[in-house]
Amino acid sequence: MHAARRTFAFAAVLLGFLPSASAATRTWTGASSNLWSAGSNWGGTAPVASDDLVFPAGAANATNTNDFPAGTPFHSITYSGGTYVAGGNLLVIGSGGLTSTADTTLSMPLALAAPQTWTVGIVLKVDGTLDLAGNALALHRDTSPLTMGAHFRGAILNPAGITIDGGFWDFASTSVSPNLAINAGNAQLFVISAPAGIVLHDKAVLSIDSITADSGPVSATTQGGVTVYEPGGSIGSLSLDSSSELRSGDDSFPQPQPPPLQVHGTVTLGGAKLTWSSHINGLGFHGPYPPGEYLLINNDGVDPVNGTFAGYAEGAVVVPDPAARQPFRVTYHGGDGNDVVLIALPIPTVPTLDPAALAVLALALAAAALVALRR
Repeated sequence: MHAARRTFAFAAVLLGFLPSASAATRTWTGASSNLWSAGSNWGGTAPVASDDLVFPAGAANATNTNDFPAGTPFHSITYSGGTYVAGGNLLVIGSGGLTSTADTTLSMPLALAAPQTWTVGIVLKVDGTLDLAGNALALHRDTSPLTMGAHFRGAILNPAGITIDGGFWDFASTSVSPNLAINAGNAQLFVISAPAGIVLHDKAVLSIDSITADSGPVSATTQGGVTVYEPGGSIGSLSLDSSSELRSGDDSFPQPQPPPLQVHGTVTLGGAKLTWSSHINGLGFHGPYPPGEYLLINNDGVDPVNGTFAGYAEGAVVVPDPAARQPFRVTYHGGDGNDVVLIALPIPTVPTLDPAALAVLALALAAAALVALRR
C-alpha cells in the first residue's frame, strides 16, 4: 500500500494535476467501443493527461472502462445525463473535481490530486476506494429536486476532511483510515458499515444502522448541533456534546420498544438532548407501557456511561413523550449494570366518582342553591 502511494505521488510530480495551456475538453461518444483510450470514442481524438472529460446523455457504451495507465490524472470529470457505469484503472481527479447530474456508478479506484468540489445531482455511487491523498473534499448537492446525494461503498484513505452542504449521503460499507471529520451542514448521513472515527459537526444528521469495522472500534463524535438517529444500530464508541441530540425510535418497528443502540466501546453523553419517540409503529402508539425496563443504550463490557442526557439525572422521573403522558425513571446503571434504561411507571390517574356519588352530589348542590334563593 505504501509503495502504491509513493508511485501515485511520483506520477503526480511527473504528470502534474493542474490544467496546462494545452488541456482540452473531450466529450465521450462511445462510437466504437467501451474503452477510454480509443480516440474514436471521443470524436476522433483521445484524451491526454490533464484534459477535462465529459460524458453526456445519449452517448453509446454508457458502461465503459478507464484503460489509461493507472494514475493518469484528468483535470475534471463531468457526467451530464443518462446512466453511466465506469470501471477500470485508478482514476486521478484534478482540481476541477467531479460533476454528476446523471445516475453514475464509479467502480474503479479514485484518488484526488488537489482540494476540490464534487457536485452531485440524481445519484452518484462510488464503489471503489477513494484516496483523498490529504486533500479536502467538498460534497455539494445541486438544486435538482431529484438529487439524492452519493453512496460510498469503498474505503476512504488519507482523509483531510469532508464538507457537505446538504442532501443525503450514504457511507454504507466504508472504512476510513485515519479519522474522518465531516462538517455536514443540514445534511443527512446514513451509515451502515461506517467510517472509523467519524467526527461530525455543524447540524449534521447521522443515521446509525449496524455500524461495524474490520479492526478497532468505530466511533462517532459530535460537535455542534448534531442529531443522531439510532434505530437498532451498532457502534464502537459514541461521544455526544451538549449541542447534540440522540433520537430513538423508528417508524419501521411495530412494537413500542425502540430497538436499543448497541455500543461496543465508550459512551459519553455530554449533556446531549434525548428525544424518545413512542409512536414508532406508524399507528400513533402512545402507551400505556407495560411495567418494565426499556433499553435505550446497551453498553457492553463493564465501562460506565460517562455523563447524562440533559435534564435526565440518574433516578429522575421524566415524561419523554408528552403524548403518552407516561412517566419513566431514568437510570444509567440499568440492564447488566452500565446500560441506559427507562423504567416505565404507572400513568397518573385522575380521581373519578361513580354515578351514584355524582347524583348525590348534584342533589346536595341543588338543595344548597334552593336554600340560598329563599334567603
